[in-house]
Amino acid sequence: MEIIRNINNLKNKVAAVVTVGNFDGIHLGHQEIINSLLEESKRLNVKSILITFNPSSKEFFGNNKDDVKLITTLNEKKKILSDTKLDLLVVQDFNKEFSKVSSKDFIEKILLKYIDIKKIILGSTHTFGKNNNGNATLLNELSKKHGFGIKVVEKLKNNDYNISSTNLRRLFATGEIDKVNYILGRKYTMKGKIISGKQRGRNLGFPTLNLKPISSKKVIPKIGAYCVEVSINNDIYNGMCNIGYSPTFNDKDLSIEIHIIDDSIKNISGEEIEIKFHSWLRNEKKFGDEERLIEQLKKDKNDCERYFIQRK
Repeated sequence: MEIIRNINNLKNKVAAVVTVGNFDGIHLGHQEIINSLLEESKRLNVKSILITFNPSSKEFFGNNKDDVKLITTLNEKKKILSDTKLDLLVVQDFNKEFSKVSSKDFIEKILLKYIDIKKIILGSTHTFGKNNNGNATLLNELSKKHGFGIKVVEKLKNNDYNISSTNLRRLFATGEIDKVNYILGRKYTMKGKIISGKQRGRNLGFPTLNLKPISSKKVIPKIGAYCVEVSINNDIYNGMCNIGYSPTFNDKDLSIEIHIIDDSIKNISGEEIEIKFHSWLRNEKKFGDEERLIEQLKKDKNDCERYFIQRK
């Protein structure tokens, strides 16, 4: 997969099937669109091009940009898409000037200027251009004028899950990580650096890796405890993760702490690790004393051990 920054850097006006969007999460609905893109490009014997934005339009238009969190960062998108057979990923700068481009001009003066479009793939609820005025109806009109095809991919229907990025954010907030993982079609991951902690876990008999997320823009799941998988230097460990404020010790700052279940690794400062969230354990609790906290941690550990045994 080739990655190009900004569509005007395309060297040749290549014949292609195209899709456009933020694709935050690259969830099952997005995957349906991408699969359709790949199938159509293969059928027409042309390139497949996915155009996404940096920052995302959601970030750009957010009232408080610091509060807009991403399910997948740009680097994560690149990694996920590189594992498909996509030919070209275009990362378009989303700035003030670009935000003023009308939906019609976006197609006629940008996409068609740089790409010999044979077909455009879009989700049935997708809108684009200034004020989100662009949709399947407009594309249908422009397709007749300019001679390209369109394919509308209907929203995936599931009686138990609303498959959308908006619903994913709601599920993160409620701690329903199992549903998050189903909608993503994979385990939710977060990368971070190991930083020095207060050594409380070690003193309690549960040494922890203290994680600082690589990206401050990344969605952090609901405060509480989770069963996780931890990747360190290409080795995989089972662990339990606590996200919260350590109310037993009256801490003020949010922390992400991971205890490796088999205790085979020590707290290594500076290492980059990745955690995969598997299952929700419990809400954060305040304990009256350290003994009660230790009992709860023992229960959490047993619950995680049981979870990973049952998965085998």
